[in-house]
Amino acid sequence: MGVSIISLENLDVFAGQTLATKTSNTNGSAKDLVDYEGDILLILTSTAGTGTDTPTLTVKVKDNDESTGSFADITGGQFEAVTDTASVQKIVLNSNEIKRYIKINSIISGTSPSFTYSVDVVACKKYG
Repeated sequence: MGVSIISLENLDVFAGQTLATKTSNTNGSAKDLVDYEGDILLILTSTAGTGTDTPTLTVKVKDNDESTGSFADITGGQFEAVTDTASVQKIVLNSNEIKRYIKINSIISGTSPSFTYSVDVVACKKYG
């Protein structure tokens, strides 16, 4: 296995899901990966959930060939569920193996649930 050296100047960070307090399911906006290559790092940062009846946050990454239409779950693209403990998690996906557009979707369950969270994406631009 060789070591790949890339310039950190080619790294880009963008919000997959902006930091906000949410109390219901969200369907994020499409993010275009056409300018990126190789692995992308997705970082979920969440406070502990509040509410009753086991508030739970489930965050999934979905993809599609187009920016609109039906997005499908990506294999390996789901974070561990967040409940009553704050969480920082990461997922690494290969942008060359998924479709051009991704969305971050969240499912929030429980009684009066609330989570403050964000998903940030770190990716390497094809052309520096």
